[in-house]
Amino acid sequence: MRDLYLAIDVGTGSLRAALVDQSGRILAFAHREHDQIVLRFGRSEQSPAAWWSGIRARCARC
Repeated sequence: MRDLYLAIDVGTGSLRAALVDQSGRILAFAHREHDQIVLRFGRSEQSPAAWWSGIRARCARC
């Protein structure tokens, strides 16, 4: 059995997950955009609940 790594990146506009082996080869990749909540010009927020939902969905996909 080989060791695999799950990489998760939560960015300002999207969430990415990748399943990687020890040599750095990407075995699976999943991506999902998420909305920003714009309160007023120059100020925005994101929903941690949306992040968590996206993380679970993208990890299941990988």
